[in-house]
Amino acid sequence: MDLTTEEVAKRLSEREGKSIPRDTVKHWCQQGRFLNARRVGSGRRGNWLIPETDLDRFELPAMGRPKE
Repeated sequence: MDLTTEEVAKRLSEREGKSIPRDTVKHWCQQGRFLNARRVGSGRRGNWLIPETDLDRFELPAMGRPKE
């Protein structure tokens, strides 16, 4: 089953216990952090679809600047 960025944001927020915005999930898709995510539609109205299996094995990236 494929999920939208909004659905992924909601599930990750519940799983991690903190708010994760839909735009952040969209950014992760653009970066390729979800291996099998695909873009549907075109332009600004396009959306990303993420397979539920990608969400199951997804780990949040480290936040902030790397330590020196």
